[in-house]
Amino acid sequence: MNICIISHEYPPNIISGLGTALVNLADGLKSNNKVTVITPLLRGGKEHEIDGNLEIIRLKIPNPRLLQKLNLIDPRILFSLKLSRFRKTFDFNRFDIIHVYDVHDSYFLSRKIHTPVLISVNDFYSYITPWNPLSFPYTTKHLPARYIHYNLTKILNKHFLKKSSHILVNTTHLKFILVEQCSINPASIFHIYRGIDPRRFSLASPDKYTSKNLLYTGSNMERKGVIYLIKALPEIFSKYPEASCTIIGKSTPGLMAQFNNILKKHNILNKVEFIPYVPSEKMPEYYSKANVFILPALFENLAVTILEAMASRTPVICTAEGANDEAIEHGKQGYIISQKSPEEIAHYVEKVFENPDKSRKMGRKGLEKINKKFPKHDMVSRVQELYKKILKEHGKVI
Repeated sequence: MNICIISHEYPPNIISGLGTALVNLADGLKSNNKVTVITPLLRGGKEHEIDGNLEIIRLKIPNPRLLQKLNLIDPRILFSLKLSRFRKTFDFNRFDIIHVYDVHDSYFLSRKIHTPVLISVNDFYSYITPWNPLSFPYTTKHLPARYIHYNLTKILNKHFLKKSSHILVNTTHLKFILVEQCSINPASIFHIYRGIDPRRFSLASPDKYTSKNLLYTGSNMERKGVIYLIKALPEIFSKYPEASCTIIGKSTPGLMAQFNNILKKHNILNKVEFIPYVPSEKMPEYYSKANVFILPALFENLAVTILEAMASRTPVICTAEGANDEAIEHGKQGYIISQKSPEEIAHYVEKVFENPDKSRKMGRKGLEKINKKFPKHDMVSRVQELYKKILKEHGKVI
């Protein structure tokens, strides 16, 4: 097959689990298919690369960082605008199939593209955002910007999802949301979990299960409830003065000020390391040292960071938001906690710390579940079969 995959994330520009999952998919597909990835030129990389069956085309877009700081525009919109112009000089019809890896990147699609299109949906936040701003689903200091962003993308996403008769989701929870909120025929929605390659996480610190290092990684720290992790730290550090916490991801200045005020008040600022960005290839080093991974999300689909933690044999503490409990079973691979509960975070961190042998077993069960339910090879083979199904419906047999 000659496959085109379009994504706003691809190396070296990976800022979320979406990009990590695409690396695994493209790597698996290129062994017996021609794969072209079209992505923005951000964080370095060349405009054009060819590596065997893999071709990468990176499109220049305006630097979105200042616009993002001002909450003026989503960089995915800039990418779609660039794709709309690129479409006028690039022949998308030369491919057997086009896979738009996130619906936010689909805004360039038009009737001039006759190649079958598969659109992936990776989150549900905009679809369940109410029109009433007073009912916004989580507390944020950026309510006007978040409200406008979610409702605008809700309108755009619903419109462009209609341009494809095949939609791919990565959790059963997300499929339910699309059927209920967007009135999409469930027969057109296909569910395939994102796959993980555990070999990336083979490094393991000898003192992993006694390091007492807490790890969080992820963007949008408001939505992911990081403030409740911060509020749990004074109790954790009072019982375990030797403990430490690593928090990786971008945060707003206002939220960072909140974090720092709490940590300074309890004189524990020096125990927490904030790292704005870590390249994907460096993340295994952080997982290898982590005693426990924590995701107290208020609003989530299924975080790839949870799967990565499991692949690195790290016990997980997370809320059951979205489809997180499709990966974590309470007491087996980690613990499920209530939303907005620093007390439960502290309680279950203590359970992890006090029993290294049990933590090791949880880590082993996490890896076993990755190999059984979320393996990379299963994702690749199932996506490839879905491509063939779509082509067959369009009268093409590969």
